[in-house]
Amino acid sequence: NFVSRTRAAAFCFALFLIAGLWTTPAAAQIHIEDVRVGFRYPTAGNEGNYKNGDWAPVRVRLRAEKDGFSGALELSTTDSDDVEAVFQRRVSLAPNETIDVTPFAKPGKQMPEFHVRLIDESGKTRDRDNYDTSSGRAWDGALQSTTLIVAVGRPAGLDAEQFAKRPGYPRESFRIAQLESTRELPARWFGYEAVDHLVLCLDIPEQLEGMDITARTAVEAWVRHGGHLVVSV
Repeated sequence: NFVSRTRAAAFCFALFLIAGLWTTPAAAQIHIEDVRVGFRYPTAGNEGNYKNGDWAPVRVRLRAEKDGFSGALELSTTDSDDVEAVFQRRVSLAPNETIDVTPFAKPGKQMPEFHVRLIDESGKTRDRDNYDTSSGRAWDGALQSTTLIVAVGRPAGLDAEQFAKRPGYPRESFRIAQLESTRELPARWFGYEAVDHLVLCLDIPEQLEGMDITARTAVEAWVRHGGHLVVSV
């Protein structure tokens, strides 16, 4: 009868799907491990060293499984005109490799959301994740009136809490990021858009001498555009 034929057809279709699952090779696996927006600080609790409305460097940590991955990383957020600003970059990971990729983002408003997507060579999305400030997965940026100081090394006198004790220096009016080496500097000049002062400490001259050519070129271009560079000697 009709019911029996329908059940038989459904059973055969289910077998077909199971057989297909057994014979289909596993797709390459890639994972978004972590996202950090802005210039970092070595201790927790001082994140979000960027300004809403300006370009900011982003560190995205990716991990590939045994098949590796080749494709594109897409990072998007909403700018000040409520238009989605998308930054895409090619990425390639060897099997079982973990890497840090450094794209850029331009969040336009307070409490921004950051959307990350990994797209393989065929255009298929392999992983995606959202990082927003409301859930605590991302830190909010500073206002445009905030002074952002980025230091490479350990120059004396850049202690945020000591700053706040001085008259006329309220704690919320400035942010300080301290980088361990020049390797953490952005490789594009617009990545410094939010920076008011970049301080290079020469206590360890080898760090500056070994500065990557792309980072050095970016700093030079930023200074030509009006960036304020301080060299601590």
